[in-house]
Amino acid sequence: LLIFFPMLVALWTVWFMPWADIRRRLDIAAAALVSTVPVVPLLIGYHARQAAYGFDRGVDEIKAMSATWSSIAGISHHAVLWRGWLPDTFYEASLFPGAAILGLTIVGVIASRSRVVVFYLVAAVFMWTLALGPERGPYALLLHVPGAQSIRVPARAWLVAALCLAVCAGFGAGWLARGTRTRWFIPPLALLIVAEGWFAAPVQRVPAALPLYIAPGTMVLDLPIGAGYDNADSQSLAVMGDYRVVNGYSGYAPSHFLPLRTALADHRPEVFTPFRRRADLYVVSRPGVD
Repeated sequence: LLIFFPMLVALWTVWFMPWADIRRRLDIAAAALVSTVPVVPLLIGYHARQAAYGFDRGVDEIKAMSATWSSIAGISHHAVLWRGWLPDTFYEASLFPGAAILGLTIVGVIASRSRVVVFYLVAAVFMWTLALGPERGPYALLLHVPGAQSIRVPARAWLVAALCLAVCAGFGAGWLARGTRTRWFIPPLALLIVAEGWFAAPVQRVPAALPLYIAPGTMVLDLPIGAGYDNADSQSLAVMGDYRVVNGYSGYAPSHFLPLRTALADHRPEVFTPFRRRADLYVVSRPGVD
């Protein structure tokens, strides 16, 4: 959203503010600058750690996380109401906002015809084109902006599009509520919105604490070591226990991680040498590990 939301603000400024009103434009620019300053240390640290570990996002990964033309009909695989009726295999590229929101947006655009509604409809369409990624939309231009290469999921631009549709839907609901013959539509639409947002998902079990004492700051290799999210348990325990863990989880994988897993699978003892050069390495071997 640090990348996508300022685009909506920029579009709003161009749409609603006369070019001659330089004073207000400078005020907005100053507010943007002041609000950005507290984030600068975070961005510097983010960049430093990415550079230290050689983390980057390849174009193929960004393309794989983009929406498609058919994503607009995709629902979350956790959704309940439309399960079996609409595809649920798009994951983060599931862009279906719900029939109620679409209906209210259409009502808002047709009935109000205000400049505000038109803007938010245009902005929603623009953010949707960004969600299509570098192959199908203007997202390719973003790849030339410093820092934007770290955004691997163009489909998340739909978050801002959904915000714009919500504004349009609000105008539609307001128009329905003002009419004596149309206000009865509001309760069933409200129920439909709740039903479309209802989801069912499994609850992740909290990992059980290790039955041993590990001193704070200790470096630990927690086996078995997985390829991805299955390392999150080890990472959670390390945070709670205030020690360092070799195997963790994030959206990236450091370059040494695959060779580490391969060497452990091959039972090569030299895999421990680089870690032991830094500090003592404690290895936790759970039941079932070869």
